Amino acid sequence: MVMAIYSIYLVHIPVIEGLNRVFLVNFKPKNSIELWVVWCLSSLVSVGIVSYLFFLLVERPFFRRVSKTGVSVLFPAVASSEGLSKKTV
Repeated sequence: MVMAIYSIYLVHIPVIEGLNRVFLVNFKPKNSIELWVVWCLSSLVSVGIVSYLFFLLVERPFFRRVSKTGVSVLFPAVASSEGLSKKTV
């Protein structure tokens, strides 16, 4: 799950906003503490599931493709200049 931190960052707001809309329309709690507990637990579980699926379906294939090409994701200019210097030598 450590590798999916960026996925959590990307999906947490849309998932939480979606849950807010669902809870405001469909959930009529007896008290506010019940609503808060159910909302927090469902938010944590939903964000975890959606971010992990995003990681598996989007991030992991992207990083595998990048690692096969040998191009650095963080420093593409450095990787490309190293590739040029190796070809010219």
